[in-house]
Amino acid sequence: MLLHVQDILGLVVLGLQGLMFFALSTKSTTIALGSPWLVIGPRFFVVYAITTCLLLCYVYFTKPSWLKHVVIGIHFLTTLSVAAFVYQLGFGYDPFLHRAAEKDILAHGVILPRTPFYIGQYVLITILVLVGHIPLFFADAWLVMMLTSLFLPLCVFYVLRYHFSFEKNLSHVGSVCILLVSFIAFFVTTPHNFATLLTLLTFMLGLVCFSYRKFFPIVVGVSLFAFAVHPLSGMFAVLFVIGIALWLYKDRFPKPIYKGTWVALCAGSLVVMPFLFFSYLLLKGVSLPSPMIIFSRLSVFADVFGRPYYYHNSPSASFLLDTLYSYQMLIPVVLVFLGLYGWYRTFRKTTWLTVLMFIFLLSNVFFLSTWVVISDLNTFEQVQYAQRLRHMLLFPLLLFSLYSVLLFFSWLRKKHVFFQLLFLGIMSVCITGSFYLTYPQQNKKTHFPGYNVTSADIEAARYIEADTADGASHVVLSNLLTAAASIDQFGFSRYYDTDKGLLFYYAIPSGSPLAEAYRNLVYVAQDKQYIDDVFALTGVDRVYFVISSFWSGYADIVAGMSKHADEIQVINNGAITIFRYDR
Repeated sequence: MLLHVQDILGLVVLGLQGLMFFALSTKSTTIALGSPWLVIGPRFFVVYAITTCLLLCYVYFTKPSWLKHVVIGIHFLTTLSVAAFVYQLGFGYDPFLHRAAEKDILAHGVILPRTPFYIGQYVLITILVLVGHIPLFFADAWLVMMLTSLFLPLCVFYVLRYHFSFEKNLSHVGSVCILLVSFIAFFVTTPHNFATLLTLLTFMLGLVCFSYRKFFPIVVGVSLFAFAVHPLSGMFAVLFVIGIALWLYKDRFPKPIYKGTWVALCAGSLVVMPFLFFSYLLLKGVSLPSPMIIFSRLSVFADVFGRPYYYHNSPSASFLLDTLYSYQMLIPVVLVFLGLYGWYRTFRKTTWLTVLMFIFLLSNVFFLSTWVVISDLNTFEQVQYAQRLRHMLLFPLLLFSLYSVLLFFSWLRKKHVFFQLLFLGIMSVCITGSFYLTYPQQNKKTHFPGYNVTSADIEAARYIEADTADGASHVVLSNLLTAAASIDQFGFSRYYDTDKGLLFYYAIPSGSPLAEAYRNLVYVAQDKQYIDDVFALTGVDRVYFVISSFWSGYADIVAGMSKHADEIQVINNGAITIFRYDR
């Protein structure tokens, strides 16, 4: 049988997606790389934009088909798998910690010290490895991006189709257009990212419950699983479901109790994150900060929504980069206004809950950034908690934003087909811009300071482990990546009881005295007194100082540390230098 035009278009899209997967598979590296885009050329973005445009044309102009769900899911996977392909050893820092915990659970059935956090992810990974016989690295590294690619476009489609009553083709367009949002949490697996995905799905599927009440138990299950994966990220999924339950079953409550419960829910939701953090600090015996510090930290709240410190206005930046980063600042604001307009156009009493969730999230971003202070973390990492919630701000309004976009596109359908194609083309370009912004960037406008775990980090960790095979107690002053490599290879193997509490033998977390000593040696001076202070604090036999070649001022740091080190070891032709100090 001859293929129909729609089949040919679908196969072309699949072919281009396969081409992109192949291109990504050839870019794998184990060296330090600040951005995946440093090894991926501009032609890849041209292919991505063309593929996105053809995909939008395919799902809009052709007859309904199950293949549309497949190609959309594959496009999501293409969008989210860049880091997984490029960074052969894994991307980021947190994933290595959680994989090490999962290794301990698989090996010993438990992780010590015991923690009530992250149980949902650890249980799921354990099942995938033991029952599904999936290798741990693959099961962990690909979990969130696979689940996102499978469930997010499907959820968007079904809510647009059955809650907002758009026809199938328009609902498919909406499920692609959600990629206008840079889902920076969904290309790497951590409990926070996993719970964030489940919270987004809860917000979306929760809308359907008002029309199909029998769907409510599924939404409850998703929200509880989100809470089990990460209580802080999943809390808003649970609060949303409680609000849905109050609305669905309001006839079962006396009116005063019903109103009182709503007041308590709203009041508690406004400050739920500070409450959880303060409860944790009290359990640790830490005194709580005064509410008065809020007024002195208002600028921190503003910074949460501003440019990161590594962004700079370079006069030599191209017009394309200037436009791209203007788009980055503009798109969240546009989506919020589109969301509020969509909410207004579809106003029902039930939809108040979605706007309330937006307000609750914004309130918690405010209090997390201005009131919560954790001594174990440096200022940059403390603000990250508020920044994580900031990325969730759009979630309650996201489907209403898509409603507004599709409403405009429905109006365009009455115009000439040229305008419809123009709209789809513009969406493709915007989605491509969001795709670029999803991952860390290093260019003339921004220079993301993070790097990846490299083969040199693993070799350095193994060298130190072999060098202490004689049983010498030791600590290691290194950056996060070398610490992550060691944890990945040897787990959470050593702790030391000191006057400043129980310390892990690598310089983590960022508030650790060992991390402070490392920063002093790197940024202040290569003074041996800092090493002597570590000896005095920990009582160990050896101290190792590890510096990577990509570090700013690497040559000066190496020269300074070489003056008083007992032994020096160079790893991977200078990629890392290790300095050993003996008591």
